[in-house]
Amino acid sequence: MKFFASSLLAIASFAKGDNAGLRSTNAAATAQESTSQGTLLVDYLYTYGAPATAKHPHHANPGNRCIPGVRVYSEDVNSMGHITNTDFAAHINAARDYGHPKISTLIVRRVNDGSKEGKQEYMWFECKDSDNMDYYEWEWYPGKWNAANMIPGHHIHSLDTVYEPRLKSLLDGRSHQLGNAEASGLALDARVLDYPSVAWCNGKALDETKTCLDEYATYRNKDGVLAHPDAKGINTDEWKVDAQLTHTTEFDFFGKKETDTDRVYTLWNDSDPAIGRKCIISFQQSRSKADFGSFARSHTTGFCGRYGVHAGVRDELWHLISDPQWAANIKPSLEQCDQVTCVGHSLGGSLCNVFTMCANTGHEYLADNTDLGMQNDYDMLTWTKKTGAAKEQGAGVDAASE
Repeated sequence: MKFFASSLLAIASFAKGDNAGLRSTNAAATAQESTSQGTLLVDYLYTYGAPATAKHPHHANPGNRCIPGVRVYSEDVNSMGHITNTDFAAHINAARDYGHPKISTLIVRRVNDGSKEGKQEYMWFECKDSDNMDYYEWEWYPGKWNAANMIPGHHIHSLDTVYEPRLKSLLDGRSHQLGNAEASGLALDARVLDYPSVAWCNGKALDETKTCLDEYATYRNKDGVLAHPDAKGINTDEWKVDAQLTHTTEFDFFGKKETDTDRVYTLWNDSDPAIGRKCIISFQQSRSKADFGSFARSHTTGFCGRYGVHAGVRDELWHLISDPQWAANIKPSLEQCDQVTCVGHSLGGSLCNVFTMCANTGHEYLADNTDLGMQNDYDMLTWTKKTGAAKEQGAGVDAASE
């Protein structure tokens, strides 16, 4: 369904609750600062235009620590600095007071100054444990009153036409910095521009995914134009696709049978002996009516020992981890990793958020929760992290045939 969500262009509504963005002064927060995180199954999180998925408490690492990585979303402003458009997916749950994870956040902006290209700007909000924050105000950006257009041709949600050129402008030094963040504070490198290729190539069969990644920089659309002129994608001499899950369900759409196919895949990189095996897991973005329908189930539910999780996204993730291919393909692949990064765009980013929450803090929540169903969810999703593990040659796990 096409619609235009628009309202007053106000930023004051970003803050949610009396403690938003305030420094913690209670003893519990002091105790959290000294709490050992233990073994984190997910080391980094990179999302692009991901909808928010949690109500209090937010998604954070154990001890209410920052999740390493970056959340990126886009917005447009006019010459007066008023927001005229926001990535509709990043905005979609704002009206229901869902918050984003406790993670460094990058806003890539285009200023409609009358020129053809527009002026490029960025805002950087760095999450630091040393800040001793309960919550950051910008976990509720974009605000509920921001304009957000999802009409094709007018939205600013696409990886190739929006995120990649804006990120390239930032990394090239052509994007103007707003706010107090210093450029040196940007804990970014080429990963933030390379990882969109991982999300873009999701949703395809295994061999097609490999080809997509290999040919990312040279791929041309149906008009013969380079689809990704601003990005090279990940280095496929180092990153190799290892495993894939393909989950297919049928659903009824106004009396018509439709098929929803969702995919998850992993990549391995053994190029850095000091780290060991680096891995990426990526969840597919929205591709069907059923995926978009997930956000209509906007009430909260429980997952992995905690409550306040978006029910539609939780259900999507549950169907994936309960698929036999998760235990047969994805978990064995992750068990061979020394470092794991989750990458996702749109719904894929939301799934990464809930996946990371369960993998890293599920044990913490379950310590005070006797719900056997939530314990089963945690056991299905998680894996044993093996330091220095090495997979035997030829023992890779491939996807089930379609």
